[in-house]
Amino acid sequence: MDINSPKSAAIATVEWLEFDIQTLKQEIDGYFLCFEKGSLSVENGTVAAIVLERQMTLRRLEKSLVIAKQLLASLD
Repeated sequence: MDINSPKSAAIATVEWLEFDIQTLKQEIDGYFLCFEKGSLSVENGTVAAIVLERQMTLRRLEKSLVIAKQLLASLD
């Protein structure tokens, strides 16, 4: 397969999004683990804002992944 083809680009995009989503989920889980252990406080507005921003980013990436998979399927 030609590495410059639309299908190759779609495959690479899907793989990148899946990796980025997994990494972000791990980061968010790490924050929640710190909250549970008491090493971070919910009252800490900065940390809460970071977690919220990461969750919003995660939702956008998940939506992008759905679209990328649809595009990839259409190229078959």
